[in-house]
Amino acid sequence: MAAFFEAVPADVNTFVRGEGATLEEAEKDAFARYQHYGACPGHTPQKRGYKNGAGFCSRCGPFISGAFEPEPETPEDIALDQLRVKAALARMSEDPKASAFLKAQISERLATRDIQLRLPFNESEPEGKLPN
Repeated sequence: MAAFFEAVPADVNTFVRGEGATLEEAEKDAFARYQHYGACPGHTPQKRGYKNGAGFCSRCGPFISGAFEPEPETPEDIALDQLRVKAALARMSEDPKASAFLKAQISERLATRDIQLRLPFNESEPEGKLPN
């Protein structure tokens, strides 16, 4: 099993993830990526399908939050989010350790985007409400 190390540097609008056989190797990999991103002569973001304002630098590669103005959501975007929520719920049932994290992520999506789900999470829960 590989180790990973993630950091969110204050001077780069992204997170940096390094991987390695040990935690020390993963941290060194993350630092090398951070240096690579910092050496970029000027980030040139591309949307690559994102509509939430995020992009990727075409020169050095990292995900960049807030690179663009977010585009208005369409009914198709909301439907796609509903499918993503269903997929996350399926993962929660397969991996109890991921359950709390995924519930928090889904709750945030529901709250910040005013998404109304059209399906119950299970027979005992009302529509659009997360199980405890």
